[in-house]
Amino acid sequence: MIKVNFYELNTIDDSKVKFAVIVTKYKGKLVYVRHKDRQTWEMPGGHREENESISKAASRELVEETGAKSFNITPIC
Repeated sequence: MIKVNFYELNTIDDSKVKFAVIVTKYKGKLVYVRHKDRQTWEMPGGHREENESISKAASRELVEETGAKSFNITPIC
């Protein structure tokens, strides 16, 4: 069984956050990407790389998965 913990924003050390999920809107609509292996629609996101901040991971994943060129990322949780 997977154990899930919830924390308030900025109450946990960044190094403990292992992956980012990016809730993205474009022209007022939520953005989903098709997962290449599972053939499911998912929000952009992924695991952070070694020595990468979670905000950098979120930016990298958004670019890799959607091709976005201009965006602002704001943590929500």
